[in-house]
Amino acid sequence: MLLGLFLLVVAAALRPRLPKLPEDELVLQRADAPKLYALVDEVTQVVGTGGVDAIAVGKEVNASVMSYGVRGRRLLTLGLPLWEVLTPQQRVALLGHELGHLGNGDTRHAAVVAMALRSLTTWRYYFTPIQQPPPVEMVVNLAFIVPRLLVQGVLMLLDQLTMRATQRAEYLADREAVRAASTEAAVALMDQLLIRDSLTVRLRG
Repeated sequence: MLLGLFLLVVAAALRPRLPKLPEDELVLQRADAPKLYALVDEVTQVVGTGGVDAIAVGKEVNASVMSYGVRGRRLLTLGLPLWEVLTPQQRVALLGHELGHLGNGDTRHAAVVAMALRSLTTWRYYFTPIQQPPPVEMVVNLAFIVPRLLVQGVLMLLDQLTMRATQRAEYLADREAVRAASTEAAVALMDQLLIRDSLTVRLRG
């Protein structure tokens, strides 16, 4: 019975989860930022994808799109540090790139594959060896070797199987950035993204 209860707890902890709205970021609804939503709507018309249901303001020098909830609503996350260093046209290019991911067939953004990647990443975290363990936890590390290798292997296999589609999706997203803004703005955006580590250091300083 104890083993069964333990396995139930493990299953509950490792169960697949649908993503939710972030709790540690500011989430803007349409009434909170009408001008931003209007800009997003204009870009979605250019790239030919649907709009977004929520916009989150992140802390990273990055931007992303994802689906959340049972109904598959769309969330656009804009890293405030990145947004602040971009020119208006570069911001349009950024929106075109990210919104382009919603309609370019990126396998990793599909619900089943995305959930599998999140679940496997969670499992890998739980199976990570404990550093400098006492004797009891050393036994746990040994017991987790096989599950950890299996999870890591499946994660690497799924990554390889979706790599080509993801690369294609990035190229298509770059094309949408050009359509939404201009070639010059899209190239300038890529230059900013290439030095994002330097931007992070500079902004933190």
